[in-house]
Amino acid sequence: MDSTFETLISNHKVVVFSKAWCPYCRRVLSALTNAEVDHEVIDLDYHPEASQIASDLRVAAGRTSVPQIFIGGELVGGCDETLAAMSDGSLKTLLDAAS
Repeated sequence: MDSTFETLISNHKVVVFSKAWCPYCRRVLSALTNAEVDHEVIDLDYHPEASQIASDLRVAAGRTSVPQIFIGGELVGGCDETLAAMSDGSLKTLLDAAS
C-alpha cells in the first residue's frame, strides 16, 4: 500500500509541502498562485499524518525543510529552485510534461 506521501504526489500534479509560519512557503505559494498554477498545499503543521509525511519527505528530498515542491511526482526543490524554474521557463516544461 502506498504511503500518504506517495499518494499525494501521485494524485496531484503540483504538491507544495508547507508550514503556515514559513515565509519561504508563503513566497512560493504566492508566486504559484500569481502564475495561475494549480497546486495542492499540504500544511505539515496541521496534517494528521504530518510526522510520517515529513519522514517520507526526508527520504525523497534529502531534507525536511519546507517548502518542498513536487510536480508530476518529481521533486522540483524548495522556494529558490521553484522560483528559478519559473524565471527560466523550466517550470512550464515540467508542468506540460506532467499533464
